[in-house]
Order: sequence, then C-alpha cells, then structure tokens
Amino acid sequence: MQARTPPQSRKLCPRARAKSYDDVGCNLTHPNIGNVCIELWYSRDDELLMIRLVRVDLLAMPNPAAIGSKWDVRPVVKVCLQHKKRSFWHGGQSKANCSLVPHDTRYLPIKRDAVQNECLRLAVFDERRYNEKIPIGFVFVRLVEIDLSWKSSAYVREIAPSSELTGFNTGRVEVTLKWDSPSEKLRLRILSAKGIMSPHGTLGRSFFTRTFVFVSGVEVKHLKSITHHANPNVQFDIDYAIALTSHEIIESFILIQLYAKSRERLSFTPELIGSTIIGPYMPKGLNSFTHWENMIANPMEEITESHDLYL
Repeated sequence: MQARTPPQSRKLCPRARAKSYDDVGCNLTHPNIGNVCIELWYSRDDELLMIRLVRVDLLAMPNPAAIGSKWDVRPVVKVCLQHKKRSFWHGGQSKANCSLVPHDTRYLPIKRDAVQNECLRLAVFDERRYNEKIPIGFVFVRLVEIDLSWKSSAYVREIAPSSELTGFNTGRVEVTLKWDSPSEKLRLRILSAKGIMSPHGTLGRSFFTRTFVFVSGVEVKHLKSITHHANPNVQFDIDYAIALTSHEIIESFILIQLYAKSRERLSFTPELIGSTIIGPYMPKGLNSFTHWENMIANPMEEITESHDLYL
C-alpha cells in the first residue's frame, strides 16, 4: 500500500504558486467590492501604452449602522506593470508619486509587440487613509487578452479585495477582536494559524506574526510575537491591548502577517507566508456585518472569525 503524505508536511510547489499568481484576477471568485473603469490605447508609433482612469466605484464601504456615520472615501490608483517574477513602475514618475485619480492619464513604455507576457496591476487605495501596506484591493488586466489599438477603449474590471483572496491562499488565521469602549482599548487576540502552505513545508518550522495597527493610514502600533512551532497548525494565543479612542477605532486598519523562520542557519530573512487586512473595506459575503463592523457595533463583546492569508 502506498504511504499517504501526512498533512503536516504540506508543501506549496513554487511552480503552482507562480501559476496561481499569474491567474489571479481572472478565475478567482470573490465578493464584488467594486469596479475600476480604465481606457487603454497605443501611441501612433506603438511604443507607449496609454492608460486613463475613468472612475472607481466602491461597493464595500462601512455600514453607517455599524460605525454611526456616513463613510467618506477618495479612491486613488497605483499602476504597476508585471512580467513573470519582476515588477516595476512606469509613468515617468517615482514609485511614491505614480498614482492615478479619475481622469488622469499615464503612459507605460512597453511596445505593442511585447504585451503577451505582461499584466497590468492596479492597486486601489483610499487617499484619505493612504498607506501602501493597506490597499483596498487590486485589479489585474492581462494585456494579451484585450484588443489594443490607437483608438481608446474602455474596460471595466472588478476589484479583488485585499482582505481576502487577492493572491494565492496560503492558510487561515483565527482572530478575536473586542472594542473595550470604557477604557478605549482594542483587544486583539491571535488564536491560531491553520492550513499553512509553503514551498519549504511547515512541519517542525517556527512561525511568528507581525501585527500593524493603522489609524487614518498612519501606523500607530507594530507588534511582533514570539515564535511557535507548527504541528501542523500553529497555536499562538497572543493577546494585545492597543489604546484607541472612539474616533480612532472607526479609522482603524489591522494588518496581520504570518512569517516562517528560515531553515538555513546563515539566513536571517524570514519567509512571508501570507497577510490579511481587517478594516473598513472587507467584503461582507453572506454576513450583514464584517468582522471589523461587528467589533465597532458590539463594544465589550468578543468577536472571533477566521481570515484568509494571501500572497
């Protein structure tokens, strides 16, 4: 009888990870959190791909019944051109300033006969709460699949949420949130990580988390846990208390990253397994409130949910 591979030795084939990443935005099913409309066309010499942002329609905004007020958002889009494993920014500007607001136009210096391996990646942010670590979501456009000419054509694409499946799913993390309104503290508890997948396996490896808390896009807290061994899941049971006022809790974002320590003795670079964002732009799915909205709407109550880790 052929021996079965034990679950604790699960590995993610690098080739499978790369293929899944190439397919992102094309075959994934996810709650629709909004749409981006862009216009694309080529310059007369076929040397420059022109892109204009027409509009951004956001559907996954906080429920006023949960936060007690109407939500105000100003979308901004960062443009990135991806080719296999390399990623670079274009538009004649630096990475920090390469952005689009509605009706802006930029150019991508890529020849028309070289688009077959290129993918346009649009990262959608909230300009009022901007931070590169907490995008609202992503739009991926395979240039080979659209008909590009000298005449501009409009394309509408769904926004894949950054707080759920935008990349390759690498596991899940279980989190408990509690808004302690009398003491004005956010109680954050990371319970466990399950279904972890890595090209280097998981059995016997040490894992730790990095947790970032943002208020209006500004990082106010960065917390790192101690390491725990996988067998095959990781039991963390980490408890944090973060001081946030009633105004700050409504403007808060929580970014949780799971890392694995390197197996190589001489390497000090940890491997990022995946991330998840808990905040205002989470897709609701079948629930009336998201985890973040439930925390605000039900102070002094512990709310526990599991969230996908993505790359």
